[in-house]
Amino acid sequence: MKYTDRFFKFPVIKYDAISLANAFLEEEQEEEVQKKITTIQAPDFAIGVMALPYEEFKRNKVAWTESCKKGDTADEVKRGGFQETVIFSINYGDFLCSWDRKKFEEKLNEFMEKISKLENLS
Repeated sequence: MKYTDRFFKFPVIKYDAISLANAFLEEEQEEEVQKKITTIQAPDFAIGVMALPYEEFKRNKVAWTESCKKGDTADEVKRGGFQETVIFSINYGDFLCSWDRKKFEEKLNEFMEKISKLENLS
């Protein structure tokens, strides 16, 4: 087995630090003012890949929850569901995955089954 085979890989949204900081600033200012509802421009981002070691999942040091895209209304989420997944890792930090929870869990289960079989062969 290759070393990298022991890592679960999933797409993560990586924000441009400047546009992310500007989005947070706009959101804080909007909360202070609370005069009107405005659409805050989402920060620029690109899709990258995160690779978490198998042991993180095996030792239950990872959790995840559904998330929606910034600006989605409750009605949009009710109709279309959550579109992203936030992954919380005790040792590696938090990540925003571009897969919905169902796809994330399907891919994670496939990965864990594959690694488990490989471990049993060793």
